[in-house]
Amino acid sequence: MALDAVAAKQLQMAMLSGQRPGAELVHEIKRASQGDPLFINKVMEQVMKMTREDEQQNVPDVDMQQDDEVDVLATDISAIRRREECDAEQYIKMLEPYIGAAGHIVDIGSMSGVIPSCYADHWPEHAVIASDLDIPKHPDPTRRVRGMSLLRETLSQLADDASSPHRERYLSMCEQSVCLDVLQPVWQEVGHLNSSCAAVVCTALLNTNGFKTPHMWRNVLAGAANLLREEGVLLIFDCNFGGLGDRNVVEAFAHRVGLEVVEHAFHHHGGQNPRKECDVYKLILRRTNRIETLVAHEHSSGDLVLIDGLKSNPKLNGKTGVLDSLEDGRWGVHIAAGVTTKRKTISVRVKPENISSLMSSTGKLLDPVLVADQIDAVMDEKLA
Repeated sequence: MALDAVAAKQLQMAMLSGQRPGAELVHEIKRASQGDPLFINKVMEQVMKMTREDEQQNVPDVDMQQDDEVDVLATDISAIRRREECDAEQYIKMLEPYIGAAGHIVDIGSMSGVIPSCYADHWPEHAVIASDLDIPKHPDPTRRVRGMSLLRETLSQLADDASSPHRERYLSMCEQSVCLDVLQPVWQEVGHLNSSCAAVVCTALLNTNGFKTPHMWRNVLAGAANLLREEGVLLIFDCNFGGLGDRNVVEAFAHRVGLEVVEHAFHHHGGQNPRKECDVYKLILRRTNRIETLVAHEHSSGDLVLIDGLKSNPKLNGKTGVLDSLEDGRWGVHIAAGVTTKRKTISVRVKPENISSLMSSTGKLLDPVLVADQIDAVMDEKLA
């Protein structure tokens, strides 16, 4: 007798963050115990075994969204809705004072799609674009689907269970959902929405990926700056990885991509967990009115860059990274290496000629192809 994998994973995450298990999880534990007074001991042994296995893999926290060896999401639509509708209500309250006239709302890391479907119901005048990673289905048919497969499957189920106009709304969301990897240098899948979005929402991305890629919030800010129209807003509700909890750090980067910090507030501690990374912060950033012309500027610590032209480690070419410091003619760069669903940060030192800025002093994330063309033009001019 054991607790099912989904409930066990929820209990493990609650214990790691020092939070009390929710009422639904407690009910599931009682149901599974079948009156066995020693069942809770067995459950604790089960959870401790999971944690030891995570530690043996040298992963401080489990990547709930991307680890294809771990089952964490149920495909039972009713269970998913019960878990996520409360979260959606909280995010709506955070965003409500800032949402403007009709436009697009892009939700990053939509997972099941229930939360963005709540946005669509609350703001029917807006077109909500749900997104997630393209995670291949596991060859074992008994394993639950995740990523884009889960997102589209859930939205289809929501549509089947709904009446008009909700049915049409969910079907439209399913059709318009996109595969979006925020660590890519250019968000081509939503490029057609540049400068038209009323809001971009990103919640719990670092909670599931922060231990592996703690600087990815910078990619989110830079990408959102591209998508947002003037006065459009970005909501981030996430853990304190990569300096997200330091307002000065966030403001310095935000300014360089054309965003201003409207709210930056601590929300809650990770309970008994002493790690500051588990502290959760709420951020609201607004797109500023800036002249959109390409102005070259020197690299700066904290900037987002594209790696290119490396011969010693060519697998890093095309990856994005965050600059650290310049020493002995080489930049330290924290690079999000690996394939899309298995990313981790590695730190290397590279020559200036192997990095291209993905920043602009005008607040626009630059297309790396355009950056390369500009560099070529400058070189041609010097050689002429």
